[in-house]
Amino acid sequence: MSGRPRKTVAVLLVVVAALLNIPIAHADGGDEPQYAEFYTPPDPLPPGRPGDLIRTEPSRLVLEPSGQLGAIMATGTRIMYRSNDTRGNPIAVTGT
Repeated sequence: MSGRPRKTVAVLLVVVAALLNIPIAHADGGDEPQYAEFYTPPDPLPPGRPGDLIRTEPSRLVLEPSGQLGAIMATGTRIMYRSNDTRGNPIAVTGT
C-alpha cells in the first residue's frame, strides 16, 4: 500500500476512533492526568433522566495525530451525561 490509499486508511482509522470515543495514546502519557477529573463521575450521580447532562467542557480535537497529512485541528465539546446500564441502573456516559 502506498500513497493515497495509505493516507485514506489513516484518516478512516482516526475518524472511527473519534466516533467510538477511543482515546489515541501518546508515548509520554499525553494529557491523560489533566482529564482524569472530568472522566470521574460524581458519586452519587445527580438526579435526572437518561440524556441529562452532568458536565461539559471545551475539547481540542486532533483529527490527524500522526502529522502525515498535516495538522487537522478542530474544536469540540466533551460531555458527560446520564444513561442506564442493561439492568436499568443509572450510569454516567462520556462522549465528544
